[in-house]
Amino acid sequence: MKKKEGPILIVGVGNILFSDEGLGVRTLEYLEKHYHIPEGLTLLDGGTTGLSLVDCLLDARKVIIVDAIRGGNPPGFVYSLELKEVPSEIRPLFSLHQLGMNEIVGLSRVLNDKLDIVLAGMEPMELSPSTELSAVVRLRMPLLAEAIKKEVRKSGARLRKRRCRG
Repeated sequence: MKKKEGPILIVGVGNILFSDEGLGVRTLEYLEKHYHIPEGLTLLDGGTTGLSLVDCLLDARKVIIVDAIRGGNPPGFVYSLELKEVPSEIRPLFSLHQLGMNEIVGLSRVLNDKLDIVLAGMEPMELSPSTELSAVVRLRMPLLAEAIKKEVRKSGARLRKRRCRG
């Protein structure tokens, strides 16, 4: 079976004005700083854009949605789940924004039923007004990046760490 063409899309969602709720967007910044982003892999700052994300998802061969996730685990717990296996108690925080991620993904699936979607994220510690991530989420960011790296590898691409210079 031929692999679907199109990019692997990593979509970071969330509001960076509310501490860990901005985890998805802050994760993209982390990936850009610490990894080489290969051709065929696209990082998309979905912020709080809502419905406009649907068009971006349709042409991708794989979509990794990165968000703060409420699942009842301790702060900093890393999640990486195929969308079809996400239990009902797991809730991405993107739904605090204009249109919930569930609605966006549902509409995308109706338009493209072959869409491969993974939800990656972390249990938040703090959601109060601040542009900084909480210490626990910031310290566990490398673990989330590794989970994303594994998902990217499953689709035939590689994220390689940048070498330190100095």
